Amino acid sequence: MFLLEAVTTLLYSKVVLPITCYVEAGHGTIYSSDGSGVHFVSVLTNHVFSSGVTDFYKVKSVRGTYITTVVVPDKNKVLQSMISFDRGGRWQALNPPASECAGAKECQLHLHHYFSKQRGVNVTHGVISHANAPGLIMAHGNVGLGLKYDSIGVYVSQDGGYNWKRVFDGAYHYAIADSGGLLLAVPALGGGWAQSKIYYSFDWGSCWHWTTFISERFHFTGLLIEPTLASTDAAVWGYTTDDSMWHVNTLDFKSILRRPCTSSDYDEFVPHLAGNTRGCLFGYKETIFRRSRDKLCYGGKEYQPHATNTTCRCTQFDFECDYGYHNNYLGHCVKEPNFLVPKSMYCPPGQKTYHRTLGLTKQTEFLLF
Repeated sequence: MFLLEAVTTLLYSKVVLPITCYVEAGHGTIYSSDGSGVHFVSVLTNHVFSSGVTDFYKVKSVRGTYITTVVVPDKNKVLQSMISFDRGGRWQALNPPASECAGAKECQLHLHHYFSKQRGVNVTHGVISHANAPGLIMAHGNVGLGLKYDSIGVYVSQDGGYNWKRVFDGAYHYAIADSGGLLLAVPALGGGWAQSKIYYSFDWGSCWHWTTFISERFHFTGLLIEPTLASTDAAVWGYTTDDSMWHVNTLDFKSILRRPCTSSDYDEFVPHLAGNTRGCLFGYKETIFRRSRDKLCYGGKEYQPHATNTTCRCTQFDFECDYGYHNNYLGHCVKEPNFLVPKSMYCPPGQKTYHRTLGLTKQTEFLLF
C-alpha cells in the first residue's frame, strides 16, 4: 500500500513525487517521471516521512533545486540532509562551511525543517527562499554526521545551496525582504521570549548590524514582511510582560538605505554557476540581475527579477535515467532488477530505425542541442 504525498511538483511536464510505503515505516522513496509524466524511476531511497511530515522542500530562489532528509540505516539510522540541483535526478550532501569541519572525518551540513520541529528541536523556522530573491536561502542547521538537537545555528546560502555560511549560533526568527537586499533575524529564547534586538544585513548575510525595537521585556510572537519582498518594512509583534499589552513594531530600513537602486547597482547572477554544469541546466543558462552586495540602496517595487537565457550544448547532466533504470547516486543509470529489456525491436511504420535504450534519455522540452 502506498501513500502519495501532497508534495507534488510539476515542472516542464516533469513530476517529482515523494512516495512512502507503509511497510517501510518512517521512510520511503522519491520517484521522478520522464518528460511525459507517465513513466517513473526511483531517484532517492530512505526519504524521511513520519506521521504525515516530510522535509521535502522546493527551493524557490533557483530553478531545479530540492532539499530533503534521508535516514541512513547503516549509520545507526542517523538523519542526513540531501540536495538536488537537477530537479531530483542526482542527490548529494550539502557542503558545510570549511571552517566548521577542521579535522572531521565525516562532516556535512544538515538543515532542520518540518520533521525537526515535529520532534521538538528548538528551531523556529525551516528552510526559506523566495523567487524574488535570486540565489538566497536561509535555514537552521548544524554540521556533523547528521541532524542534532544541539549545536544549531542559522545558515545562509548566496548561490542557491552550493555554499553556506553560519551567521548566528542558536535559534532565530528570520526573514528575507527587499528582494534579498535585506535579511532580518530576531533571537529566540525558550518559552517564546525574545530579546528586543533585531539584526539586519544588507549584503546577503555577510555582515550583520542590530537595532533595538522596544525597550521593555517583550514576549515575541512574530516577524512579518511584505509577501512579494518588495518592501523594506518589517513588523515585529508580541506583548510586554508588565501590562500584557500587544504591540506591533514597524521598522522601515529605507532610512538607512537612503536611495533607490539604479541599474548600475545590480550585478549578474548565474544560477548553478558553482556546480558541475557551470550554469547550464536543462539545456540553458540563466543570467539574472540582483543588487550588488556592496551597494547600499533599496530595490522596492521597481525591482523585478528578469532572466535572459543562453542555449547550452548537451552534457551528461542533461540526460536522465530511462524507464526501467534508476540512478545509483554515483551518476550511473542501473537497470531495475525486475525490468526486462525487449530483445527484439521493430521499426515503426515509415521509419528505418528503431529505439533501443542504453539506460539514458535526453530530458525533454528543453533548449538542448
